[in-house]
Amino acid sequence: MAKLPESETKSAHSSTKGTTFIGDFKIDRLRIFTPQKDRGSYIELSEGEGASWTELNFYEDITATVVHGDLTIQEGVGLIESVPLLGEEVLEVKASTAGVSPAPIGTSDTNIPPTPQEEENTIIQYFRIYKIDPPLKINDNFRELKFHFVSDIMFTNMQIKVQKTYPLKKNVNEITQDYKPYTVADMAREIYVDCFIGDKKRPKTQLKTNIDFLVEPTSGVYSACIPNWNPFKALNFLAKRAISANQNSKGANFVFYQTLKGFRFVSIETLYQGGFQGYTKREPDDSKFKHYKDNPVQADARRAKIAYIPDFNETFNSLLEGVGQQVYKAVYNYMPGNMDGISVYRKKFAVTEFDLISSFDTMKNLGMGMYANRVITHDLIRMKVEKYDFNYIKAQEEVEAFDYRNLSPVRTTTSNPEVDKQESPEVETKVDDFFHSDPGKLCSNNADMIGNPESYISLYPTNKDVMLKFATGIRASTYIDKDGEQKFGVDIPAKDVTGQESERTSEEYDKKVEQWLAQRTSQALQNETLKIHFSVPGDSAREVGDLIWFNYPSENPDAGDTGTVEPHKYYSGKYLITALRHKFTKEEYTMRIEAVKDGYRSQISPGFGLVNPRVQTPDGTGVVNG
Repeated sequence: MAKLPESETKSAHSSTKGTTFIGDFKIDRLRIFTPQKDRGSYIELSEGEGASWTELNFYEDITATVVHGDLTIQEGVGLIESVPLLGEEVLEVKASTAGVSPAPIGTSDTNIPPTPQEEENTIIQYFRIYKIDPPLKINDNFRELKFHFVSDIMFTNMQIKVQKTYPLKKNVNEITQDYKPYTVADMAREIYVDCFIGDKKRPKTQLKTNIDFLVEPTSGVYSACIPNWNPFKALNFLAKRAISANQNSKGANFVFYQTLKGFRFVSIETLYQGGFQGYTKREPDDSKFKHYKDNPVQADARRAKIAYIPDFNETFNSLLEGVGQQVYKAVYNYMPGNMDGISVYRKKFAVTEFDLISSFDTMKNLGMGMYANRVITHDLIRMKVEKYDFNYIKAQEEVEAFDYRNLSPVRTTTSNPEVDKQESPEVETKVDDFFHSDPGKLCSNNADMIGNPESYISLYPTNKDVMLKFATGIRASTYIDKDGEQKFGVDIPAKDVTGQESERTSEEYDKKVEQWLAQRTSQALQNETLKIHFSVPGDSAREVGDLIWFNYPSENPDAGDTGTVEPHKYYSGKYLITALRHKFTKEEYTMRIEAVKDGYRSQISPGFGLVNPRVQTPDGTGVVNG
């Protein structure tokens, strides 16, 4: 495996002479602002005057909407009583890892934003302290306090409700109406701007957010009714129904989450392909998104202290297809602590301890629909019920039954009745053809769990083809004649509540439940199957959603003592960071990473040798022969 050139690695470390040690860091600013004190006053914790911090943690999670954390301090001046501390405080943090200099502090112009390079490699955040644990007595004069904090935008979110119907309907006059079609991405951006930047919904006590929001383009127009939900709940609702515009992301596995760099609304499949690196931004004049047209440059948005929300083109340029292109943010290798002669650069990505948290749970995956599931839709307008089956692996023409109860276990081969069911016109069948971290399936083709969609059934309403049915307005096939009798078989425009004939076309778009529910059910479980935890030196550039390569050590006893770690046949390969803990202490900065993958590095086969002839590797070529 080729070593990544340092120039192509997203890292906040510096390997130049002068770096003290891997994991070194600088807390440039650590302050608590409180509205109870005089305007502009604060408690400075980094200086250690009366109060000194001992541990600082930030937590990012792809399943959690916002970043949260905790700060432990020791103090002997009675802060809770004297300040006082009431859960109304704001925590300001500015930190960086070794080799990075944050933007100068204390300059005459405090509105000068950091350069892109400085911003990439530093943590500059504001949080709301919402809870303080009971003081822990150290001695008669000192106490230990633990503050729990959350991204300040969470308090804004909890004070707002979204009650809105998409597409928007604007009353021009009593007769004509104007309709604006929306994609899910359009809705997500508009909700974010309306609630956290605009003046109508945002409470006057809350500042306009400066947290950036990256939204992946989605496919097709969509209609939705948000029934008085908080903005974050509405955005998570939309994420479950989004379908990527990326031609390689054929599934429906969107997530909405925050990192220390900003919010993300993106498909996990696209993250497996390098994330937003594959998209280019629209020219501001070509965008219909007003906030982006008004704030097309990130640096300008920084000066205005407002969120940068770009509008991306729908075309995705895969970074995995070209030779020499780099998509992995880091390559982590297991290196025992007693190995000498390791370069500073390799130490940045050295894993000294790791844990395999989960590898498989076939009973859970079978019962919750990973291997196969069925969606039954019901259309109340057309009075129609349809079935849609999903299979993780295409049903084989013949299946093997393994009789392990005989003294000499035998395998018998029989024809598979599920093949005929898949060809039935009564059931539409879809097979997993999605983009995965690695090509190897999570079970063998002969597994007895596959091919039975009745193991998990979902019932869901649909409005499929509603646009076709009402393309020329609402129609009626019955009418009442002059004698008051009902007549049938005549296609005429229906009358609205005013007694006038309805000529308007439908305002509603397909919910596309047939395109996202079954595959999302399976994909979510696939991403929970293989999960690892490992600890590495701290790096402020790392974030949830980064695609990495992890060399999980092989368990092959014949690998030999070559001085290098042989990669595991199944567990090595591409991983997606799904949770991250940044831990600062007085001594060092470390990270605890949770990463997942939804495919094995090799096809299932006996022995230690790779079987799949094409395995994606981080050397830029994209393939290696097994």
